[in-house]
Amino acid sequence: MWEITDLSDKERITEQELEEIILQLKENHQIELKESTQLPKSFWETCSSFANTDSGLIILGVKEIPGERNRVTGVDNCGKVLTDMWNGMNSQNKISMRTANNEDVVVLKLADRDIVLVFIREVPMLHKPVYLNGKIENSYLRTGDGDRKASNEELKAMMRNQVPNADAQVLPAYTLDDLDLSSLRRLKELTDQRYPAQNMAAMSDADFLIRTGAATRNRKTGEFMLKAGTLLFLGKTNVIRELFPHFHLDYFEFKNGSGHRWDHRISDDDYLTGEINILTFFEKVMNRLQAIVQEPFALDENLMRRPDSGWTATALREALVNSLVHADYQMSDSAVRIEAHPNRFL
Repeated sequence: MWEITDLSDKERITEQELEEIILQLKENHQIELKESTQLPKSFWETCSSFANTDSGLIILGVKEIPGERNRVTGVDNCGKVLTDMWNGMNSQNKISMRTANNEDVVVLKLADRDIVLVFIREVPMLHKPVYLNGKIENSYLRTGDGDRKASNEELKAMMRNQVPNADAQVLPAYTLDDLDLSSLRRLKELTDQRYPAQNMAAMSDADFLIRTGAATRNRKTGEFMLKAGTLLFLGKTNVIRELFPHFHLDYFEFKNGSGHRWDHRISDDDYLTGEINILTFFEKVMNRLQAIVQEPFALDENLMRRPDSGWTATALREALVNSLVHADYQMSDSAVRIEAHPNRFL
C-alpha cells in the first residue's frame, strides 16, 4: 500500500507520471476514488471501513471509468472541502476517532484541477470499531472495492478484541476435572523439556497451571480457578462447548481420484474417540502435515525431489499456530478449517 508521500514527492515522481498513475488507478480493498466535487457523505463510510480493515487511500475529484482511463473531475473550493473534512475528523458526532493526521492529507493539481488525497490508517484493535454519527451500528468494513456495514457478529468480535487479555478471564465454576488429563500431562512434559531447571514435571497439576499462568488462586478463599484460554487449550471437548458453543476445529485431507468428499478428517465432532482441544488438534494435524511434506511432491529436472530443509513443514506449523491462536471461538461460523490437497494447503 502506498504511503501518501509516494504520490506527493515531486523529487521521486514527475507530474506527468503522477497523472498517469491517477488515471489508471482502479478501486480495490485499499483504493477509493470519489468523483464528487464536494466532500461526499460516502467519504465518512470509507474512512470507517479503511480504519476498521486494512488502511487505504481516498482520492477526491477522480471518477473511475470501467475499462477506460479515469477522468479528473476535481473538487470545487478545495479550502472548504478540507475545512469540512477536518471539522468532521475532530468531531465524535461525525466519526468516533480521527483517522488521518496532517501528513496524511495532500492537495495536488492535475489537469488544472485540484484533487485531494487522504490516507486513512488502520486503527489499533483497542479502538475498533470506528463508527459514524455516534452510533456503533454505523461501523463499516472494506470488502473488495466497496464499503459495507459490519454485521452484529463482526461488531461483537471487534469489541471483544478491545480486551487484549480476554483469554485470561478466570472461570470460578470450573475445576481440574474439566480438563483432559492426557492433554495436561502432555503440556507438562513439553514444558519440562523446554525448562528442565524448573522441574515442573514434579509439580502437582494445580501448582503447574498456576506457575505457568494458566490458572490462579483466589487470595481470600484459596479457590483454584482456571482461565478461559486454558480451557480452550486443555479442556474436554464437551466442557469447552459449554463456554464456547461455537468452538469448531476441522482438518480434511483430499487425495487425487479418491472419489470421496475427503480421505481423512480430524474434528471436534469426533471427540468420542479422543478429546479435541487446541493442543490435541494441533499435534494431530501437525503430525499429518509433516507426513505429507515428507512425500516427494516437488521434483527437479532430474526427477529428484527438491530438498527444502524443512521449510515447508516450518511454514505449515506457523500457519497452523496462527490459525488456532487468532481464531475467534465465539463467532457463529466455523472457527478453524484446515485442508490438505495434493497441490496446496488451505
